[in-house]
This record gives sequence, structure tokens and C-alpha cells, in this order.
Amino acid sequence: MAKKSTIEKYGNGLDTNNMKIAVIDLGTNTFNLLITEMVPGRVIPEILEKSPVKLGLGFENNRINQDTLDRAYNCLKDYKQLILQNNVKKSIAFGTSALRSADNGIIFVNQIQEELGLAINIIDGDMEADLIYEGVKRSGILRKEASLIMDIGGGSTEYIIGNDEQIFWKKSFPLGVSRLKNKFVPSDPMLQNEITDVTEHVISVQHELYELLKKYKVNVLIGSSGSFDSFGELLFHHFNGLDIGDKPYIDLDKENLKTLTEQLLQLTYKERLNLKGLVQMRAELIPLSSILLNAILDAAEIKTVQLCTHALKEGALNMIDNDKFAVTQH
Repeated sequence: MAKKSTIEKYGNGLDTNNMKIAVIDLGTNTFNLLITEMVPGRVIPEILEKSPVKLGLGFENNRINQDTLDRAYNCLKDYKQLILQNNVKKSIAFGTSALRSADNGIIFVNQIQEELGLAINIIDGDMEADLIYEGVKRSGILRKEASLIMDIGGGSTEYIIGNDEQIFWKKSFPLGVSRLKNKFVPSDPMLQNEITDVTEHVISVQHELYELLKKYKVNVLIGSSGSFDSFGELLFHHFNGLDIGDKPYIDLDKENLKTLTEQLLQLTYKERLNLKGLVQMRAELIPLSSILLNAILDAAEIKTVQLCTHALKEGALNMIDNDKFAVTQH
């Protein structure tokens, strides 16, 4: 019989070398599980699971409906089994936009702790941006010059301006793709006036970002995981782009990326499902991701676009021994 998990605030400095640890990222659209082995001097990823739980599309009167909560519960139950089967010693879990904004988010978190023995840390947008930055930094993509890191989520979109040493500015905007879908209820495919309305809304909400890009002379956009993984795969299959493979980051051709997003906005959901390189879980909301991306490409002097496959889950590896967060020991 598997040993029951214990939950505690962990910060006694225990050495994590030669130990398997897990990170669970409970995103508004996707729940991610990363299992790694910590060995002296490096981290070896072993398992990466992604599940389209779609908390953000299950909101009713600011509460997540029961069907969606059941789907989330079953996903975490499966993740717990994978953690135990792979002899993970410690895990850390983070809840983001959907769980922090839903009236019943904390009720669900308490249920998971009581029934599955998993602690979930609900974090604010600033901490989410910090973890994304740490994950991107871990990949080695950052340089001395400032870059804009963009992470498109379901409930929010995070922006970080920083270099390989520090963050200069960060902000989480309530512009996730699920939130936009709930607000605008777009047609399939989106009509031109709907594209215009969503674009104008995005630009108005994040207006301060554009001046900061000029202030810090940013010309590099780094897209962090999620939707950008899909953009990279689509470019590879349809525009002779680079194969992501197991690389931590690759360059994306800006002009081909623009062409791709414009095409995605013209396709129906069924047509998008047939696109090679686009996984089903991304097909529904990729047009809204395209609008968010275009709002940056069109309004800023971005010359270079890169995809980084690292995100919050990789950044969270740094927090496994931080006494600010609850860690589950297995």
C-alpha cells in the first residue's frame, strides 16, 4: 500500500539531490504535471502530463460548476497516482487565475487536501509572473538585453520585462483566452467586427505595456509554453519552421507567425482540428491567443520572436524548499 502523503510548510533545507519531485500547475485551461529527478548540478525531466480541465469555461455566477470541478478532481486523482507510481518524494502545486477568482476555489482546494492529500498554493498574479520568469530563465534563453516574456493563460496573461539577471517590470492582466471567450462569446469563425472588438479591448487593458516596451528598448518577444507551443508546432508543419523536439527554446519567424495567426482567425473549429501540429485542447481557443499575440506584434517594435518551452512549472522547481509554500511529502 502506498504511503499516505503528508502536508507541511517545508523549509528545513533538506538536500533534494537524487530525489524525484513533482510540480502541478493548476492553470485556468490546463493542468500540468512535471515529474523530475534532482541530481547533483542538474534537473532531469522524466514525465510531463497536460490535461485540458478548462476551469475557466466552467464559470457560472463566479463559481466553477460541479461538472468542471469533477473533471479537475479526477485529473488530480490521476496525477496523484502517477506521483506515487514514480516514487516522487515531494510535490508542490500552484493554483492560478481561475482558482483565485472563483468564489468556491478555496472549497475545492480544501477538498483536494483532505481527500487526495495534495496541498495547493493559490498564488496571485505577481507570484505567477515571478514563477514564469524563473522558468524561462532556467531555459537559458535570456540575455543581457531586456526581453518581453508573454505567457497566455486561460484566466490571465502575464507579461514580464527582464533580462538574464533581473525583472524590470511585470504584470498579470485579466486577459486570458477563457475569460475573453466568456466576455465576448465569439462566432465560429470569428467575425471581423468581433476580432476588432476583442483587439481594442486587449489594447485598452494593457495600454501601459506599450510605453514600457519603448522605455526598456525591447525588441525580443519570448512566448512561454502553452499557446506558443502550438504556434511553434504549426509553423514547423505548415511554414517550414524549426522543430521544437526537446529543445528548451527556438526562434519563430515573425512574418510567418503573423500569416499563421491571420489564417487561424479565418478557420472554423472543425477546420482547426484538422491542422497538423495543433492539439485538440488548443483548437477551441487558439483564435483568441492569436489576437493577444497580434496585439503585441502590431503595436510594439518587436523584431525577434522566440518560443520557450519552459514556464511556471519549471520555475516552481526553485520553490520546493521555500518555506513560503506548502509542500506535500509522499
